Amino acid sequence: MSEEVSSFFKGFIDEGRSKFGDDRVLVGTQEEENQFGLELPSFALQYLYHSNILPFGKVLGLAGQPASCKSANLFDIMRLCINAGGVVHLVETENKLNMHFLNSIIGHENSGRIRIDRAETVQEAQQAVSSALTYYKKNCPNKDIPFVIGVDSLAGNTTADIKKDISKEGCAGRAYPEAALK
Repeated sequence: MSEEVSSFFKGFIDEGRSKFGDDRVLVGTQEEENQFGLELPSFALQYLYHSNILPFGKVLGLAGQPASCKSANLFDIMRLCINAGGVVHLVETENKLNMHFLNSIIGHENSGRIRIDRAETVQEAQQAVSSALTYYKKNCPNKDIPFVIGVDSLAGNTTADIKKDISKEGCAGRAYPEAALK
């Protein structure tokens, strides 16, 4: 890198760090050394997440066809957290949780380290997540306990207004057939 470019880049980094803080502005080579997270045990997962760890504080959204193993992937992330000494919170919105499947992935011996909330609306799911985050921030100020919150699946949910309309009409109509099943 030329001296002129190097000087420009150093000034650019310094300006960002003074404005946003040292921990928010990294040089590309510092990216991995400044991340903390759950070690990903296989090349397939490292390839999927473009990292050798699943960084703490990361929000992931998985999309795919029905029965494409999205829930299994969530449960495996939960297993990684539990095996690292953490606890997990599952917000179940689809009303189809198979406990035998869940426990076969996280381990039957770990079933006491998962809290499961059922939510029927997007708002209830958001409240469950917000409540869990508030509890974690209050009771784990050092952020030294791995904690995973999983929502399965927000896309399979309905809103409180649609739920009220379905109750009022007695049926969902053509527009909301999946919501009627809730």
